[in-house]
Amino acid sequence: MDLVQLRRFLAVAETEHITESARRLGTTQPALSRSIRALEQELGVSLFERSGRNVRLTPCGELLRRRASPLVAGIDGLGRELAAFCEGGRHVVRIDVRAASEAVTEAMEAYKRKRPDTRFELGRGADRAGCDVLVDALGADKELAGVVGWGGFEVTAFFEERIGVLVPLESGVSESASLRELTEGGVVYPAREGGFRSLCDELCARHGVAPDVVFAGGGPSLVCDMVALGQGAGFWPERSWGDPPSGDVRLVRVREGGFARRVVIASPAGCDLDGEPRLFLEYLVRRLGARWVR
Repeated sequence: MDLVQLRRFLAVAETEHITESARRLGTTQPALSRSIRALEQELGVSLFERSGRNVRLTPCGELLRRRASPLVAGIDGLGRELAAFCEGGRHVVRIDVRAASEAVTEAMEAYKRKRPDTRFELGRGADRAGCDVLVDALGADKELAGVVGWGGFEVTAFFEERIGVLVPLESGVSESASLRELTEGGVVYPAREGGFRSLCDELCARHGVAPDVVFAGGGPSLVCDMVALGQGAGFWPERSWGDPPSGDVRLVRVREGGFARRVVIASPAGCDLDGEPRLFLEYLVRRLGARWVR
């Protein structure tokens, strides 16, 4: 077995879902399934069993998870420490932003104005080795797996927000409407906002709705512009994306329940951050906390 296999195994063990794990790892579902099967064949045991659409650990899989998790976390922490030592990078912050990118980018810009020597290194690698700060999101109904998740990261803070729907200002839709009514003309999405589109698709499917995607590209501002032009409705997380930048749209609440997510800030498990990474992590938690209460 190798380190990549163990990281992939731990990701599936945490989500209990092959497709979701593949998304987080930045790989395909078939490639992830082949990696898990190869690990099982090498060890001569079954690590997972089917549970509806999900998978769950067998007793052998649970034993491997307990043994492998601290080992992988320790190796990842060592890589980060060595990189910092070789670069003399006391002012380097390695950050992986998979959700709330607008809010996190604003925080990075504001922090750099205060501490101009800071250098941010952005990454979206499959294994996230060497990352100091991870920002991700998951459905509000998903359990945070204790304090440790995402293959060797632990949750520092999380913030919950509703997901509303943008409609044109002159739309006849009321302030709260059914999902089917809101999406009957199709929906628009940003090109990439972590797993936001996957989450919205999953929430729609729970209520038997499969809206047409009429456009996907750009960031939240472009989504807002396309909605204002009448090209479709747009799902909109109410806190992390902030107020819509156009006065030609308005935000409507989805009448069905469950349209919410958690934005999670995490750092490497079992390794105390120091220097600039620790200062920025604390700053990011404070800044997002202030954004959520205003």
